[in-house]
Amino acid sequence: MKTIKSLKSPEGNFFTRNSLVLAIAMAISIPATPVNAASPAQAGAANAVPFDIPAQNLSSALAAYNAQSHVQVQFDSGLVQGLRSTPLKGSYTPAQALQHLLTATGLQSRFTGAGTATLAGKSAGVAAAGGADTLGTVTVSAAATAGNTFDAPEDRIHYALPDASTAMKTDTPIMETPASIQVVPRAVMDDQQVISVEDALKNVAGVQMDTGSFYVNTLIRGFDVNSGTYRNGLLDQNIANLETANLSSIEVVKGAMSTLYGRMNAGGMIDLITKRPEEQARYSLQQQFGSYSLYRTTLDATGPILEDKSLLYRLNFAYKANNSFRDYVNADHIFVNPSITWKPTDSFDLNANMEYQHDNWIFDSGLVAYKGAIIKLPLSSYLGDGTALQSQPNVQDRKLAAYDWNYRFNDDWKLTNRFMYSNVIQQNNIFNGLSMLNANTLQMGLGYGNTYYLTTYTTNLDLTGKFDTGFINHSVLLGFDYYYYTNNQTPAHQGPVPSILPNVNIYAPYQTNPLNLAAAPVNYSYQLVNKWDGLYFQDQMKLWDQLHILFGGRWDWADYGSASGGGKPLSAFSVPTVHTNAFKPRAGILYQPWDWGSAYFNYTESFGLNNGISITGQPFAPQTAVQYEFGVKTEFFDKRLLTTLALYSITQNNLLQPNPANSAFSIAIGQARSKGLELQTQGQVTKNISLIGGYSYDAAKIIQATDGTQGNMLPNVPLNSGNLWTKYAFDDDVLPGVSLGTGVYLAGPRAGDTLNSFQLPGYARWDASATYSFEQFGGKITTQLNVYNILNQMYYTNTQNSAVHIVPGIPLTLLGSVKVEF
Repeated sequence: MKTIKSLKSPEGNFFTRNSLVLAIAMAISIPATPVNAASPAQAGAANAVPFDIPAQNLSSALAAYNAQSHVQVQFDSGLVQGLRSTPLKGSYTPAQALQHLLTATGLQSRFTGAGTATLAGKSAGVAAAGGADTLGTVTVSAAATAGNTFDAPEDRIHYALPDASTAMKTDTPIMETPASIQVVPRAVMDDQQVISVEDALKNVAGVQMDTGSFYVNTLIRGFDVNSGTYRNGLLDQNIANLETANLSSIEVVKGAMSTLYGRMNAGGMIDLITKRPEEQARYSLQQQFGSYSLYRTTLDATGPILEDKSLLYRLNFAYKANNSFRDYVNADHIFVNPSITWKPTDSFDLNANMEYQHDNWIFDSGLVAYKGAIIKLPLSSYLGDGTALQSQPNVQDRKLAAYDWNYRFNDDWKLTNRFMYSNVIQQNNIFNGLSMLNANTLQMGLGYGNTYYLTTYTTNLDLTGKFDTGFINHSVLLGFDYYYYTNNQTPAHQGPVPSILPNVNIYAPYQTNPLNLAAAPVNYSYQLVNKWDGLYFQDQMKLWDQLHILFGGRWDWADYGSASGGGKPLSAFSVPTVHTNAFKPRAGILYQPWDWGSAYFNYTESFGLNNGISITGQPFAPQTAVQYEFGVKTEFFDKRLLTTLALYSITQNNLLQPNPANSAFSIAIGQARSKGLELQTQGQVTKNISLIGGYSYDAAKIIQATDGTQGNMLPNVPLNSGNLWTKYAFDDDVLPGVSLGTGVYLAGPRAGDTLNSFQLPGYARWDASATYSFEQFGGKITTQLNVYNILNQMYYTNTQNSAVHIVPGIPLTLLGSVKVEF
């Protein structure tokens, strides 16, 4: 039998009751009682009380509400699992305050007596009636009510989440965080049928792609994140073909953030937040099918293992096979992610998970430019020997194990430990364009036989707490982290091999050629080692409930090195290492005169190692950066629409780019600066309309260089870019279960390389979707069709700082799906 959980007030006693008792009480209660001295609703219509409850897990928010209102809220513990409250600050009656906390949850409440209230789902038909201070029916968005019986957790139904843990490692609401943050929630990923992480990131202002056909890399505010993506707050380096089936959201924090996370480049960070086991049993099976023989199957199952719900599980699975609009290019992908949560007490929880990923794919180096102009070739043109690679595709095997646990000493102090081990083995067989010899001829290179062994160990320990000193409220963080990463590449060949790999006529690329790849001379092997220790602190101070001051810092101790051994085996050469240390501060101030608006300023510094390979084999000096940022944040439409406007200036030293002479190696170009403006907004304008969008103006230039590039624009960074996706969900009495979405993605002209020798033209891409959900056989069935690049525009997403590595965008593409949930 389920129990009804009651939150103990300072004057009351803790008690539990059988859920049947509550159901009977609700059934016999009068649905519309006038507000008078004897009515239970009178408790909710009492005088206004001051409240200050940040957005957080609903159970914790209700505990804070109980303490501040002295109202006992009774509810089934499973009812609030996975839900989050809306932030509450100001003076309200208890009824108004409770209604506000529940705005984004889809739950309803009712005052049942003096100082007591109950919660129930909408289907229970709980309603209060009467005057302005009674609760009445809680008004929520259509996304939370129409066709969402099986999608209660907030990240699956809403376009805006009120807080993000990445920026502060605490539960600070976004409105109170002096930094620019944007979250791509699960709801957006589902509505757009996002398969890859880069597809999700197109919704984030100031983020551009800097990737090939398989490896994922991004630019944030003009700066390369150096293939580093975080997973639940821990760095996972050089991961290819990132899965999205197990993600609950993607958090992007803009600007230099190494104070909390150590190794990080200046533009910002991307944190993949994975799904956690839930107390309520849920099962979902989806089949997707689309253009170019794309098939993808995903499974998501979660629920309790033990009856008391102290042990929970989740299993995510994905399989994908696809061809491409590019000749000879195809891929296969398998992903499995089991996870468990153990909660033996209210004070302790442990989350553990594993991931296994296997990929086969054909490398595609893209299209080419010559003498400043992109050569117009058919979009399908593959400039390499695709048939030779069909029997020897690139292969990746990835294994990951991770855990995190939390121990709560009390309501104010908590200890958190995270750990992750990752092992990736990649076998790369790559035909690679090196340079255009003339208007017709591409010189080919070969990266054949490389086996990459990538190993990561990383952990951290965070102590967070709250206390007061006079009128100042402190929220403090003290932490330690450790990061160890190695990249070993076995002997192979890098470069042109005319006798084995002839040059290519780009207008008649060879399709079959008896290549003796095993005869390619071995001339390249490589090792890299990074070891990082960090100690950091942070104090968030709140004064007069409106002024927030942030100060923090970090000490780093890093050992790193890399070396190339020519054709020698890995055991035959050593890696010289360099030791360095640094202290980097972080400061910010935020003023929130209204609960719907705040203004902030921050100053941050970053410190990061350079992983690139120099032609001489020597390690590069660390990257350092400084950022100044000013911004304004608003929450309109009853806090359903979050908007941030930010102005920033970032200066980075020792920035790496691929060496134009040989893109397999890097160069440190000196110093670059990015100045710009970002506008981002997401949420719900009305109960029917949800949107996510943004605009970025980013002037990213090289300001110091010794190679003649000073004054040039950084590659792949448009001066102007923007995006807007909006969805309309019809009311149940009009077209129940139907929603339509559409979006536009824009990018202006961009430099193709650091030499600015050619330019990618600007483009606009138009997408759309149609979804129909209905309940059948005790479950929910959702059919969906997404159309990408409706006008079939020819465009280019990015380059790899090379005129012979230009990545074309997708043409008109269809993706349909059927999903069954129960």
